[in-house]
Amino acid sequence: MKKEGKNEKPLQLKQLGSLKGYLIFIALSAGSMALLSFKGGWFAVLATVFLWVRLCKSQQFLLLVSCFLASALFGCYWQWIISSQPVSPTADTIQAVLLVDPNSVEIAGDALTFEGKNQRTKESYVLRYQLKSEVEKQHWLEQTTFFELTGDLELELPMDQRNLAGFDYRQFLLEKGIYRVGKLTVMGAKTDYPAKNPIHLIKTWRRKLAVHIDKRFLPLTASYMKSLFLGIKDSMFKSQREVWSQLGILHFFSISGMHVFFFVGHFRRGLLRLRLTLETVFWLELAFLFVFLFLTGFSTSVGRSVFFMGLGAINRQFNWQFSELDCWSVTLLLSLIVNPYVLFQAAGQLSFGLTFYIIYLKPLVAKVKPLFQHLFFSGCLSILAIPIMSAHFYEWHLLGIGLTFLLMPIFNKLLLPVLSLLLGLSSFLEVKECSQLLETALKAIQQLLLVISTDSALKVVTGRLPPIIYLACVIASLAWLYRYYQTKIIRWVLLIVICCLPSLAKYTDPRGIIAFVDVGQGDSIFIQRPFHQEAILIDTGGRLSFGERETWQKKEQPASQANYLLIPFLKSRGIQTIDQVFISHAHEDHFGDLLEINKQMEIKELLYSEGSSRQANFQATLAEITPQTQLRITQSGDWWQNQEIRLDLLYPQELGDGGNDDSLVLLLQIKGQKILLTGDLEAEGEKALITHYPELSADILKVGHHGSRTSSTEAFIKKLEGATGIISCGVNNRFGHPHEETLSRLRDGGMEIYQTNQQGMIYYQWLPWDDKLSDIQTIRESH
Repeated sequence: MKKEGKNEKPLQLKQLGSLKGYLIFIALSAGSMALLSFKGGWFAVLATVFLWVRLCKSQQFLLLVSCFLASALFGCYWQWIISSQPVSPTADTIQAVLLVDPNSVEIAGDALTFEGKNQRTKESYVLRYQLKSEVEKQHWLEQTTFFELTGDLELELPMDQRNLAGFDYRQFLLEKGIYRVGKLTVMGAKTDYPAKNPIHLIKTWRRKLAVHIDKRFLPLTASYMKSLFLGIKDSMFKSQREVWSQLGILHFFSISGMHVFFFVGHFRRGLLRLRLTLETVFWLELAFLFVFLFLTGFSTSVGRSVFFMGLGAINRQFNWQFSELDCWSVTLLLSLIVNPYVLFQAAGQLSFGLTFYIIYLKPLVAKVKPLFQHLFFSGCLSILAIPIMSAHFYEWHLLGIGLTFLLMPIFNKLLLPVLSLLLGLSSFLEVKECSQLLETALKAIQQLLLVISTDSALKVVTGRLPPIIYLACVIASLAWLYRYYQTKIIRWVLLIVICCLPSLAKYTDPRGIIAFVDVGQGDSIFIQRPFHQEAILIDTGGRLSFGERETWQKKEQPASQANYLLIPFLKSRGIQTIDQVFISHAHEDHFGDLLEINKQMEIKELLYSEGSSRQANFQATLAEITPQTQLRITQSGDWWQNQEIRLDLLYPQELGDGGNDDSLVLLLQIKGQKILLTGDLEAEGEKALITHYPELSADILKVGHHGSRTSSTEAFIKKLEGATGIISCGVNNRFGHPHEETLSRLRDGGMEIYQTNQQGMIYYQWLPWDDKLSDIQTIRESH
């Protein structure tokens, strides 16, 4: 045996001469710094440590130095971004000259919203204005150029997160560099602002094309064109977005990589048919990508696609021999410079995550028989997207694979070519009548997708899960791609983990909850037992209507506030079926969102008073409830018991009119604590209640009628002295709820008061083995 000599040098690791094939590590270094800078926490630290342990084990000096420099540069850049944000922006009233991009103008009925940039401070605001006439509305609709606007502004902070898993509008705007919103109270002079750079010019073209489409095409066709060609999401698009996201096909209807590939591919083939040189085609293709980027609004998915295709073209032209993964990595670095938050947004994770998977799927697809390649590709991509879909939308659809398989050729081979042809012809021909057939077909498709999306049997609502579950699914996805060439058993086990882990994890959650949901000026109370058992909803929230409005003042596609407030919370709890829904009385702020909830989840039993059932507005709603729901009139003395939860209906004792004093009053008992839910009960109803129940007591009171002076009498409060009072009301509501005299009476009665307008959602949790509810919890601090 040969012995190692004393002077023999250890084996030297060959050092890299370039970073080709290793740019992914630089991109991951930048991504880890984004995680540390903007999110922090143990997960960010662990991910960064794991990455650097892997880098150090490589012993590659060039790679280590490059990753260190990338981390340092991106870290400094992001700290500069964070430090440049206002520490504490405040409400204010100012007069300003604003530069307005016409593409930011949105009109819904008589409500105008736009973004304006203060020409003196360079701060941007999202502003709203109530249009005064139909003529003024039409003028704003036809505005196609940048303009300066002088006006008086009332500025305030954007609304922050109001509910668990709720939409955080303040964070959404912060990621766009906007820190205040406001109202344009007085509109002054308005003058055109000539385009001073190519980007302004392209944005002007975009707006002119959008106005042209609206004038020349029927509404649904126009909506599709604006979405697929310009990236504009109008009210019609937004009304359908929830359906598309539920089905996992939103990327087909929003401009994305598929659409960029379609347009750039046809542009390139057209140039080649003109017999231009390859070098000329290359430069024209880059110019087209630049114009296309801003013509479509520079969304995350378009930015990723344009950068990726541009880098691919440059790579081929100059023979740099970068791999697809290298181009993906550079694309991510460029996107992080443009939008530091891209990896925390659903669009960014879907766009970059699925593109990453596609790179590794290509060799696997090539091994499949040509007849089944498209189906295999669609199926794999849909399954690999499940962890991301469940993390952001809390659900995925069983038909997502089939719909992806069907829609991809329909869009590529039929819809996009037909829409492109019609748009081209519309410049010199009248096409509105010719497109009637297309409009009818699109409506049929919309209706079919709506029916599919409402079938709860085909939908899997995962709920909001611990980050470790999503991480495990992503690791399983990567392992599946890596282990595809190994045993079939391992491949199937990994696929089962990806599908089933996020779908079944909710059944292991031991926490029960009672939540007073912030639904604005309304009521909604949600109760769920541990381990994802029975779910009960008491009222749904909704908007009250005030007076008649002219046709031009009405919204064409009125959006339900439930899609931003109540429904995301319910889905985050994994709710697919609600066992019981109680409607306290027949006012829209208590049942107005019932139909929207019923569209998206099954309701087993709907309970209400006889007085409510006789009101025309509530009868109209009942007529549209799905036939699977059992409708039941309930009355005083009814009760429900389910292990640790008991619910007693105390009031009304007599037939009422469905109004405030006909509200259902429920006594909820959980873990030995009594919670009295009074709807909008007023003085007369309170008097009748304590007369009928002289020993009435409660630990927690849902204060009646949003804290109105007409409720919460001294005699009633005295009965419940020392209870915790919870008031559900909207921020800056028109009624001034809660009234100060009511608050004074509650405080004098020894009550500790919590308000949804100040603290957002208010909730208690419990565990099966606890003997009482948790301490009260709120989403935000009182201001």
